[in-house]
Amino acid sequence: MIKSFTGKNRFLANDWPCKVIYNGVEFSNVVCALIAAQTNNKENHIYIKNMTPNQSQRFSRLQPLRKDWLEVRDSILEDLVRQKFNNFDLKNKLLATDNEG
Repeated sequence: MIKSFTGKNRFLANDWPCKVIYNGVEFSNVVCALIAAQTNNKENHIYIKNMTPNQSQRFSRLQPLRKDWLEVRDSILEDLVRQKFNNFDLKNKLLATDNEG
């Protein structure tokens, strides 16, 4: 069983570099896209896309959550993770974990 996203399994973490798109904006990882999704402010989305995951998390603490966040967050996260693993290399690495997780 995979117990942490470190070492050879580091690629499973949501801050792993990969192209994902949310609301027409391209992000360099799932974390930043998910943070952007917490607000309906498109200007924030564009601002966040250039941040590191840590910077986006700090920024998010200063922003109000969209009213429907609790209802939509799981489906948004699922979409972003699916996008991440549509990447050929990441998909193959994930499939190579076989029954570890």
